[in-house]
Amino acid sequence: MHYELAVYICLTKRYSGMSNLLPFSLKAKLILWFMVVASTAHAQFRLFNGIDEIEIAGGVSLVWLEDVKYENYNVSKIGYFGGVGLGWQICDKLDIDIKFQFQRKGINRLYDVRYFNEVTQDFQDGEIYESWNFNYFTISLPVSYYLDNKRKFYVGLGPFLSKLRKLQIETQYRYNGTHEVSSGLSNFKDIDFGVTVLLGHNLQLSGFLDINLGLFFDIGLIDISNYSNNTAFQIARTRSLGLSIALKKN
Repeated sequence: MHYELAVYICLTKRYSGMSNLLPFSLKAKLILWFMVVASTAHAQFRLFNGIDEIEIAGGVSLVWLEDVKYENYNVSKIGYFGGVGLGWQICDKLDIDIKFQFQRKGINRLYDVRYFNEVTQDFQDGEIYESWNFNYFTISLPVSYYLDNKRKFYVGLGPFLSKLRKLQIETQYRYNGTHEVSSGLSNFKDIDFGVTVLLGHNLQLSGFLDINLGLFFDIGLIDISNYSNNTAFQIARTRSLGLSIALKKN
């Protein structure tokens, strides 16, 4: 409360002459606004004053793109992630974390084509296999609620924001054994936003060290595609269902 009082006294002394020219309702709104700002600053100061947990985490995930056309061609693939996190204990059953991670997301595509065989001089059936790899740098802010008094089992929910760093498309023309690597970075937005749903369990190794096992589901909420209409990637939203393991220092 001392921050709010200090801000109020400072503003009163500095702007006392000007405040007399303002209607009372406007003065009240200004004072209330400054007090809210001061209270927020106070809360943030307390939040970042002491970190309760530091973690190193990594794992694998099943990744795909939602709403991509021609579903029969689309196949989920294995992705991976790794990073670090900081945690604060709000109360006995509530934590808030901030996580910084590298994530590999994407999709596989397998479809049939008709191609002209120059040897036999006729058209034949063949397959094309595509592996789309999206490399993201992600910041997430999950809030976890513990289901027991020993702080072992928890559920969580929070937003994430991702920056696309690299997109690599590997194409295999299986009918003639050729392979090429390209990038369609300009065809996708460089920002992804969504929510993360968590379910986890803490295993205590010692008085200050835990191992955390977790399941998570990342749900991208925005369309990341810049492709025009009538294309396979006309709409695309990221999905990731994964298993994580983290080493936590309390």
